[in-house]
Amino acid sequence: MKGARTIPALSDFFSPLMSFFAAAELPILTSIQSLRTPWLDSIVYGYSALGNFGAVWIVLALVALSLPRLRRIGWEISLALVLHLFTVNFFLKPVIDRSRPCDLAPLTDPLLSCLADGSFPSGHTGAAFAVAGVFLLNRHPAAPWVLLAALLMGLSRLYLYVHFPSDVLVGAVAGLFLAFLSVAIVSRISPKKSRP
Repeated sequence: MKGARTIPALSDFFSPLMSFFAAAELPILTSIQSLRTPWLDSIVYGYSALGNFGAVWIVLALVALSLPRLRRIGWEISLALVLHLFTVNFFLKPVIDRSRPCDLAPLTDPLLSCLADGSFPSGHTGAAFAVAGVFLLNRHPAAPWVLLAALLMGLSRLYLYVHFPSDVLVGAVAGLFLAFLSVAIVSRISPKKSRP
């Protein structure tokens, strides 16, 4: 049961606020469901699955770490993902323990089974924006593409009906903040060499 994982006082505090937003956001999710088609279902499901357990971002971090020119970015991505794991998955999700839309108003033909952990904020979105934030802060040429990938990851979670828009929005903000924190920490530990 979800309630067994929460800190009761904090969960009870957030519950009315989450319920208020859920009532306003469910119609948005319902309208998104009207866009569903078999071919889009397959694409969105597959794309969202890339973010399971942060898999695609971990692979990206490992690739960056293996390339001398991207090694610093690789360390920043790695740290951002670790910070995200503890902040979002181990703290915010269990403390707030928000029910998912698929729990509150189940679909007759869901693409994805409702997940057991809390809905707020979106972990898939947070991890994606943590990585995108690192690229943005480094002004890397690939930054716009990574940002687009992060945005699509957030939208995929709405399409799959496993997150509310506010879950995705806060996940994105949290990810960008953790990217900033990660870049700041790595810069403190290993300052960039100034060019002569």
